[in-house]
Amino acid sequence: SVSSLYKLLRISDDITFMPNMGVLAGLGNYQPPASSGNLRQGFDGFVAGPQLGLDTKFSLGTSFSITIKPQYQLRYNFKYEQSGGTLTFNMIFNL
Repeated sequence: SVSSLYKLLRISDDITFMPNMGVLAGLGNYQPPASSGNLRQGFDGFVAGPQLGLDTKFSLGTSFSITIKPQYQLRYNFKYEQSGGTLTFNMIFNL
């Protein structure tokens, strides 16, 4: 589960920054996929850590926008006493 706090920063009528920070916490029982064609992500044990993001929304006209969501998660696995980070980049198209 992820919980984040956002701050809206309107740069112009067409560009909005949404810096955010939050906490990731989860309990998983990861099982490897049955075949190599079934890709999935998972974790084993309890993980927790901070998360930082800088969502940016570009409004293109009155009814279309693109939101870019770079995000960094730092996770600590309490079962294996290991930490690791993940950088993700997502895009959302809104009509």
